[in-house]
Parts: sequence; structure tokens; C-alpha cells
Amino acid sequence: MMGSAKDWEDEQRERGYCYVGDKCVCADCFNDYAIEKFIDGAAAEFFCDYCGRDEPGRRIAAPIDDVLGFIIAGLRTQYGEADEELPYEFAEGGYQGRVLDSRDMVEAKVPVAEGREGLLEDIVRSLPDRPWCQRDYWGLRPEESLGWGWTEFCRTVKHETRYLFTVAPDRDQAYRGPEEIRPADMLGHLGTLVSDTELLREVAVGECIFRARVHERAERPQKASEFGPPPVEHARVSNRMSPAGIPMFYGAFDETTAKEETRDLEACNILSVARFEVAVSLRVLDLSKLPDIPSIFDQDKTTVRPGLLFLHQFARDIAKCVKKDGREHIEYVPTQVVTEFFRRVFTGPSGQSVDGILYTSSKTGAGCCVLFLDEKDVRDEGDDDAESRARLVLPRGAIATYGLKWAPQQQHPA
Repeated sequence: MMGSAKDWEDEQRERGYCYVGDKCVCADCFNDYAIEKFIDGAAAEFFCDYCGRDEPGRRIAAPIDDVLGFIIAGLRTQYGEADEELPYEFAEGGYQGRVLDSRDMVEAKVPVAEGREGLLEDIVRSLPDRPWCQRDYWGLRPEESLGWGWTEFCRTVKHETRYLFTVAPDRDQAYRGPEEIRPADMLGHLGTLVSDTELLREVAVGECIFRARVHERAERPQKASEFGPPPVEHARVSNRMSPAGIPMFYGAFDETTAKEETRDLEACNILSVARFEVAVSLRVLDLSKLPDIPSIFDQDKTTVRPGLLFLHQFARDIAKCVKKDGREHIEYVPTQVVTEFFRRVFTGPSGQSVDGILYTSSKTGAGCCVLFLDEKDVRDEGDDDAESRARLVLPRGAIATYGLKWAPQQQHPA
């Protein structure tokens, strides 16, 4: 006995979308790796009804209704029906929040390949004809919670309490919601994200790191000690990751970036570049090559997507250019505190410590590093008197000298 029209409507409402019918779609009709992977795994036909692709002998297209179920599940991780998420006030003009219709949502979030208008229309028609809005509209999404926490952390350590922020009373504690991250807790959340997203990697023995320094025209630095981190008494400048008084090793993974990160266009001194080689493998936090942000349709990456959304913005903040006008002593404070946390407190999933942080150059877009090394951690090649814990070696002949304004690139004997 056939069910009633009401039963059919109830079934579709419970499912969340309407059936399109006897059509199949191939992976070429979308520009999303997760949807493409799903179609490849569910392919049952040799012909695509939307693009006309036909490959006899190889199943390339999946039933559109199965694909729709997969797509709707992804959309519902981001959107809910406005009737369930927002209050509605006739006197105030309707829904009390930003809403969008099914077409706007699909066009914004479902990456249909160019020229597949029929597919786009079928997806739109399959959705309920009602308004949509962001899920948990009045709450913070996980990535927003992290972003808000980082903003508050930066404000606190720059303008309120720099050294005791982890134990100082939170003046705004009464106003904080359960999803908000207190400045005192932000570093712990960063550590968890780094572990969960597997951002630790090894810099292998033999890998090259370039380091530049500006010096007077009459100087000709030759030794590792002249290119390595300064002694404590000479660490007088506040840098991106290290405050004055705490020396660290700044470098880059190519010569051009080392020069651009160091040169001072207002100076008429000489810029020299040295090429060090890693003598002992280093474990680093790599913010220079973050994993791609997962698709909203990648159901296996739903839990890590918010963290990666935040980390991409966080990495941009870490690397942003700061003008040396005196305010760098304030603007660098958040990154200096983060660096100290990863140097002194953080341990990886296996209990391992971190030897440095990799980040992206604001000048060239290539990889830079700050390594937690002092002057005793660098040595010249063949220097048997150097301490056994030296991490970087300066090979013979690995130095080039450059003029900033008045001299072309030139080599001089090592």
C-alpha cells in the first residue's frame, strides 16, 4: 500500500532534502576534494548526467541523491534553519539576525564546477524553501573563540599585565561566557592545537640555514661566533620573538630572505650572510607550512577544521611586519611571550621539548626561523674545541659579503 502525500513530505523533512531523481554526477562537476572523494567511492554509473562525461568500462558517477545527502550533512555543520536558530519579531522586521536563502547558501558554500548550472539548480531545489543562518547564532564558533582569546591575550600582555597575566585576577571574569578563552588560558590552548594538528617537525642534520648581520664597512666577520647569537651583554635589541637581554638565533632557509629580513635601508653599512649547516637535528614548531584548511564536507576533519582556521590567522599575525618606530617594544610582546612558552613550558605528545619556531617572512613569503640557541651552540667547521652540544656548524667558505647601497654583491676569502 502506497504511503500518503503527508508521509512522503514527513520523510523528506526528516531527511532534510528532497530527492532529485534518477541522475548521476561525476567528481569533475565539483571543485572540492571531499565531495570528489565521496563520488569516487560511491560511483555506480559510467555516464554523468550533468557534464556528459562518458567512460565505458569505468564507473565515474554517483547517484545525485546520495551526493546530496553528503553535501547537506556538510552544510549543516555550518548552517541551521532560521526558524530553529533565531527569534522572529514582526514589529522588528522579521528574523533577529542575518539570514540567507537556499540559493545564497549553496552558491557561497558548494563549489560547483563552472558551466554546471543544471547541477546547481538541482541542489538548490532539493533544499527546503526556508531561510538559513549560522548554526549556534548567538554563540562563538570554536575558531571565533580562539580568535577572540588571542585578541584578548595580546591586549592584556601589551597594555595590562605583562609578567603575571597567568595569575593576575581577571577583571572581566564576570562578563565572560563559557566559550570565551581567558588570556591566562590562551597559551595552553595554543599548545593543545599544536599537538592536535601535528605541527612539530625535524630540521635534519645537514640542512642549511642562512643568517645575516649588518656591520661596519671595515669589518670582515669570518667566524661562527661573529654570526651566531650575541652574548647576553650585547643582546640589547627587542626582536620579533625575543626581548632585549635574551639572545636567540634568527635565520632563514634561503639567502635572499636572510638579507631582506636583516637589511636596514637607512644604513650605509655592509650586510654579510653566512650559511650554517645543522649539526644536530632540531625539533621545531612549524608555522610556515600549515596544513590546508579542511573542506566543510570533510567529515573526518570536522574537529580539526576550527583550529586550523585559527592557526592560519595566528601564523599571519606572528609574521606580520612591524615598523621599527619604537612601538616594536610593545607590538612584539605577544610573540615574545608565545615564544617563551614554547621554549620553556611546552612539550610535545611524546614529552619532547622544542628547539625553535619556523614562521613566514613578511618580506619574501619564504621560511624563517628563530632557534633557541646561544653563542655556545654554534661553531666553525673543524673546531674540535667547541662544546659537544653545538647545534650549528659554519663551513669554511660559506660567507658572502654584500653592499647595502654602494657596492654590488661580492665574495671575499674565508
